[in-house]
Amino acid sequence: RAWQEASNTRPTFVFSSAGATLGAGHEADWVTHDDTISDATRAAPHTTYGTTKACAELLLADYSRRSFIDGRGVRLPSVIVRAGAPNAATTSCFSSVVREPLSG
Repeated sequence: RAWQEASNTRPTFVFSSAGATLGAGHEADWVTHDDTISDATRAAPHTTYGTTKACAELLLADYSRRSFIDGRGVRLPSVIVRAGAPNAATTSCFSSVVREPLSG
């Protein structure tokens, strides 16, 4: 904190979050397939993974609001393609988009 006050700057922090913060595609989800996602869209995760990402987003927003950091959160789709057969993971469909054409 003393360093921040002395330097009058804030470190920039970029957090890679995930769409899992919005739900898992269940009919009871707050966000439906027809909704437009914006910065004001409420997080309503259904998994432990989504919950931890949502908590980190809240901390990032609070630390930015309090001027501890210059925080940016980005909700990314799946960035790693899972090898092997499709599974029940929420992002499995994204892996298939890459995996299927590669396997012919």
